[in-house]
Amino acid sequence: MEKPTCLAIFIISISLIVSCDSVSSSQKTNLLPIEHGMRIVVQEAYQPTSEYNKAVKPHIQLLMQTNDTFSCLGYHIANKMNQTETELSIDILGVQKPDGPCPAALGPATARHKLNLNPGKYRVNFNYQKTERIQLTVTDSSLTVTAAKTNFIDPRAKTFWRYPRKSFAYLCSSHNAEAEKKCKELEKTLKSLFNLRSLTFPDYGVKPYPSVGNQYSHTAYYFYQNEAIFEKIGSVLNTYTDSTNITDSETVYLSVKNWKNRGFSSWTDIDNKNSQ
Repeated sequence: MEKPTCLAIFIISISLIVSCDSVSSSQKTNLLPIEHGMRIVVQEAYQPTSEYNKAVKPHIQLLMQTNDTFSCLGYHIANKMNQTETELSIDILGVQKPDGPCPAALGPATARHKLNLNPGKYRVNFNYQKTERIQLTVTDSSLTVTAAKTNFIDPRAKTFWRYPRKSFAYLCSSHNAEAEKKCKELEKTLKSLFNLRSLTFPDYGVKPYPSVGNQYSHTAYYFYQNEAIFEKIGSVLNTYTDSTNITDSETVYLSVKNWKNRGFSSWTDIDNKNSQ
C-alpha cells in the first residue's frame, strides 16, 4: 500500500493581480473555444512555496476548470478579472494552449485567482457569450455560493468551511485492530499532554481538512494554543513513531496537519525550522 499523501493539484497558472489580462493580444486569435462549460470552486488554498513544509496562511481562491478535457495538463483558461467593493467580473476569453512543457495526462484547462475579500456578500459575473452570475457570501468561518439556474458555469459545492485559526487535523490510516490501537493511543497522549480542545464542523458543506475515506480510517480536529505547541505535537508524534517502530510498519500511518499547511507524519522526519 502506498503511504497517504495530500491530494496534489497541478498548478498551471495563478492569477494574482486584479484587472490583469491573462493572455496577450497576439495570442487571442489562437484561443480554443470552451464547448461544455466550466466548474467553479471557491475555497481556501495555499500560495505555492519553494520551501518544503513552510508554514503559510491560507487565502480565498477562485478555481475555474473546463468540463472539456485536453491532451495534457498545461492548458489555461484565458481570462481577465475586474473587482469592485461588492462585485467581481470575469471575462472568459477562451482556452490558451501551453507555451512550454505540458505533463502528459488528460485534464481540464484551469485558471485560479487569489481573492482578497472581507466578510460580506459579493456578486460574481462570468462573461462568455452571455453573462451568468453567482453570489458569494464570505464569513470568517465559511465561503458560500448561491446561484440561479446556470448553464455555462457549474458551482461544485454550496459551502466550503475555512481553516479555523490555530487548528489542526489528526489523521490516521490503519488496517487492523493493532494498528487502530496505536492510532487511538497517540491521539489520547496528545490530548492529555496539550489539553487539546476538540473542533467539529457542521454536517453540511466541505471540510477544509481531510475526512474519513479511502485514504484515512480516522480523522479528528483540534485547536491548539500557539505555533510552539504545534511543533511540540509534531515532536511527540516523531518520538512515538520511533519508539513503536511505526516507520517500519506497513499497517498504520499517522500524521498531523495544521491550518498553515504545516505537518508531521510517521513516515518521514520533518525538521522544525519553518514554524514561523
